[in-house]
Amino acid sequence: MSQEQLSRLHALDLELDDLKRRVDAEHQRTVQFRNNLTLRIKDRDQRRECLKTLQVEVRKLELSIEETKTRQHSLEQKILRVVNARELEALTREIAGLKTEIESLEERLLAKYEAVEQHEANLAGKEKTIRDYEGGLVKLAEEVKTRVSSLEEQVSVTATVRGEVAKNVMSDLLSRYEKARERHGGQVLFEVRENGCEGCGLVVPGFEWNRFKQNPGTPYECSNCGRLLVYVGEPS
Repeated sequence: MSQEQLSRLHALDLELDDLKRRVDAEHQRTVQFRNNLTLRIKDRDQRRECLKTLQVEVRKLELSIEETKTRQHSLEQKILRVVNARELEALTREIAGLKTEIESLEERLLAKYEAVEQHEANLAGKEKTIRDYEGGLVKLAEEVKTRVSSLEEQVSVTATVRGEVAKNVMSDLLSRYEKARERHGGQVLFEVRENGCEGCGLVVPGFEWNRFKQNPGTPYECSNCGRLLVYVGEPS
C-alpha cells in the first residue's frame, strides 16, 4: 500500500512541478512583453533625440540662408552706387558667389525638411505602437493574473492532496524519496524491466538486479544517483 501511495505521491509531485512551470511561464509572458515595450520606448526616445538634432540643423541652415540673403541684398544695394569698373566686377562676382551659396544652402535645407518629415512620420508610428503595447500590457496583465490565480488554486488543491497521500507512505521510504527529489528534482521514481537506471543510465550491478527481481514492486535506490527504481517484470 505504501508503495502504491509513493507512486501516487510522485505523480502529484510531477503535476505540481508542471503547474509551477506554467505559473512561471505566465509571469514570463508579462516580463517579455514589458521588455519589448521598454525596447520600443528606448527606440522612440532615440528617434526623438535624432529629430531634435535635425530641427537644430534646420534652424541653423535657415539662419545661414537669411544671413547670406541679407549680405546679397546689401551688395546689390551697394552695386547701384558703384562707378568704378573694377569694383563693380568684384561686387558682381561676390554676389554671384552668394547666390550659388544660397542655392546650395537651400538644397541642403530641403533635404533636411524631408528628413524631418520622415522622422516625424516614423516617430508618430512609434508613438502609436507604444500606445498599443501599453494597452496590450494592461490586457495581458489581467489575463495573466486570472490564469495565475487559477493555476495557484490548482497548486493549493494538489498540494493538500499530496500532503494527505504522503501520510500513507512509510517514513523511511518517504525520506529516501524526498532526498532523491531534493537532489535531482523532476522524475525520480522509475519502473524498470531491464537492469539499468532510467535516471542516470547506470547498469545496475548483478547482485542488486537480482534483489530487484526478487522483490517486484519494491522501490530501491540506484547506487549511483539515488533515484528510486521499481522492478515491474521482464520486458515483453
